[in-house]
Order: sequence, then structure tokens, then C-alpha cells
Amino acid sequence: MGLAFGVYISTQQTASPGTAADLQSAGVITSLPQDGRVSNVRIVNTDASAATVEFVGDVVQPLRFTGNLEDDTTRQLLFSAMQDSMNPASRMQAVEVLARKSAEPTVKGVLIHALLNDQSLSVRLKAFEGLKPFAGDDEVRQAFMQALMSDPNDGVRIAIVDALAPFTKTEAMATSIEAVTRNDDNTYVRLKGQGLIQMVGTRR
Repeated sequence: MGLAFGVYISTQQTASPGTAADLQSAGVITSLPQDGRVSNVRIVNTDASAATVEFVGDVVQPLRFTGNLEDDTTRQLLFSAMQDSMNPASRMQAVEVLARKSAEPTVKGVLIHALLNDQSLSVRLKAFEGLKPFAGDDEVRQAFMQALMSDPNDGVRIAIVDALAPFTKTEAMATSIEAVTRNDDNTYVRLKGQGLIQMVGTRR
């Protein structure tokens, strides 16, 4: 797993030069990591008289990190793992871990994005499981309604109708779900949507 760090490499002395420790504490490195990979290197300044060249670029180096889910760094790494489009297994694991904190607004937003946009069915299902306890929240309900209209997997759409059912208290809410599922390709999804109207009627 790699973590990209911005790198600014300068060997040119200025009027008030900083120490190596000062530069590193400011996010600047003065030497290349032995196991790092440099990319996007650009020359921003040259000085022929001093024979110096000033670069900016990016360096990626191997990362091994253990952190608590409450730590910002751990959260950021989990968010980064969810954006790794080449590794659905890593995205699924990240969603599964983050779902433990799905009540938090930032995490909830990330799970909603995964539910609506991830190409992996497994990732979307994990995101759904994390959001399911909050199906009564307006933001989550809206996301579920959107997924109900757009998710290509029958199982996801069925699970969403089932999750929305306990929180469907009014005829208007039931009617909106029925309207979305009315033309669904899956007969069971259509029947579940129709059944919500009847269910709300029996609660009166």
C-alpha cells in the first residue's frame, strides 16, 4: 500500500536558510527515501553560477501503519483505500471497518457515495449494511431511493425496500417507493413496493 506525499526538494541556499529538521517539519524533504518512487518531477528554478537545480514533484513510498479508528490518519487512509479503483477487496474492507462508525456524518457520507457509485457489488452491499440502521434519516433515505432507481442488482434493490419498510410511516412515503419500483424489472421488487401502501393502510 502506498501513500503519496508532496515533495519539494531544494539544494539552493537562500538568504535565511532553514535546517534539515526545519524543512522536514514543514513537509519538505532534503533527500530521497531509499525505497521511494518519484514521479511528476518538474524543474522550477536553475542557477548556472551556483550549479543548482530546484525541483518539485511527488514521492511515493511503502507504508505500514497501525492506528486506531478514532485517529484522523487512520480515517484518511481508510478513505484513500475506498478510492482505490483497482482494488475492490481493499475497498470492501475499508467500508466494513468504517461502517462501525456509520453514525458519524463524514463516514455516513462516504458510505453513501460508495453505495451509489462503487462498481463492486460487494462494496455496495457492505455500504448498505452500514447505512441500514439509519434508513429513517432523510439523507440515507434519499440515498436509498436513488439506489432503488439505479442499482443494477436485484438483491440490492430488494434489500433497500425491506430496509425502508419499517420507516415508511405515511401513505405519501409508501407511494413514492411504489412509484420508483412500479417499472422495476424484478417482479418481487414491484410487489414489495405495492405491499408498502397496503402495509401503511393497515397501520391506521
